[in-house]
Amino acid sequence: MEDKANQQLKHKQDVEEQLLKEQINLTFVSFKPVNLIKSFTKAVASPDIITNILSTTIGLAAGFFSTRILTKTPGSLMKKVIGSLLLLGVTKIFSGNRGLPKQLGSLSGNC
Repeated sequence: MEDKANQQLKHKQDVEEQLLKEQINLTFVSFKPVNLIKSFTKAVASPDIITNILSTTIGLAAGFFSTRILTKTPGSLMKKVIGSLLLLGVTKIFSGNRGLPKQLGSLSGNC
């Protein structure tokens, strides 16, 4: 009885060892420079990635320029308050409407 349990345990260990060796080999092959370059180019070439990068870039640019224009202008306290409120409005528009930067990106891509 005990001998059979030891044999089953040994068999299970052998199978798991073989699976581990195969996984290590697959991992080693996937980290070769040629395979890394292939997988990177496949990921970057996907239209979703390009759209997301463009959307993020437009969103960051809108935030940057609205901050520079609306809050960095010299003037009275009232102008600064209005600038801050407009900046809040622009931020709400872009954060509330995730598709807006994507739509603007597709428009700029069609030019």
